[in-house]
Amino acid sequence: MDSLGHELRDFQCAVREDREPTVNGEEGLKSLLPVAAALESNRTGRRVFIDELV
Repeated sequence: MDSLGHELRDFQCAVREDREPTVNGEEGLKSLLPVAAALESNRTGRRVFIDELV
């Protein structure tokens, strides 16, 4: 099973069961910040630090 599929199924169950998903929004954001920094760095041609994005 792929991790994205697992997370999506867990999210669906969390909604149905009225509970917090295993990976909440805050944790999901933390995992995307390095990608966002890399994209911004590529766009601007400068070094971008993660703390600039939060």
